[in-house]
Amino acid sequence: MKKDWKNYVKNLDIPAEFLHKDEFEDKYVIENAKFPSAYIEKDKCLEIFINQEEMNAVKTIEELKDIVNQKIDKFSL
Repeated sequence: MKKDWKNYVKNLDIPAEFLHKDEFEDKYVIENAKFPSAYIEKDKCLEIFINQEEMNAVKTIEELKDIVNQKIDKFSL
């Protein structure tokens, strides 16, 4: 994990867990899950946080941080 991204995630006010596809599939049962993507756990259920298309469009760490910040606002986290 890149240092800039690691520091950004560390300073978020929400817990974050990074899983490889096989780890994710071992832990969660999400029908038709697309990768790469990010999920958020709300009321013990997972909801898509950043979808595959959004994730694949990201070219820089700054773009990814911007998307995460937008999603945090959207989900009122």
